[in-house]
Amino acid sequence: MQRSDGVLGPGSASRRGEAFGVKSHGRDGEQFALTVYVRNVVHDAAVEGTHVAALADTEDGEGVRRTELVISRAVGRGYAQNVTVRETAALGVPTMEVTVRTTLPLIGLLGVPSGMEVTGRAPVESFTENG
Repeated sequence: MQRSDGVLGPGSASRRGEAFGVKSHGRDGEQFALTVYVRNVVHDAAVEGTHVAALADTEDGEGVRRTELVISRAVGRGYAQNVTVRETAALGVPTMEVTVRTTLPLIGLLGVPSGMEVTGRAPVESFTENG
């Protein structure tokens, strides 16, 4: 129920989150949600790029390009500026690793450059029986 002064009164289910028993913290909650979204997109892109780079018939750079493409389409090219790939033995076997260092969004999409780092890993595909 809305009062004449525009403030939502008791019994109003239209207040943010009230129907679910969640208290709203206004813009802070929205910013947190945006930050989590950006982190999830960047992480998913790193994982996808890692899987591309780990394929037996691809070059490492293809994984980087795929990671950059996914990030650019979802949150903007500026978030795909620092993507690296390397081969390691992180999983106890030959492993590809794609790391993304990007902006940690604090005010909208503006934030701390290189404030967030995510890494995706995948075992390297092999056509031999021994790996």
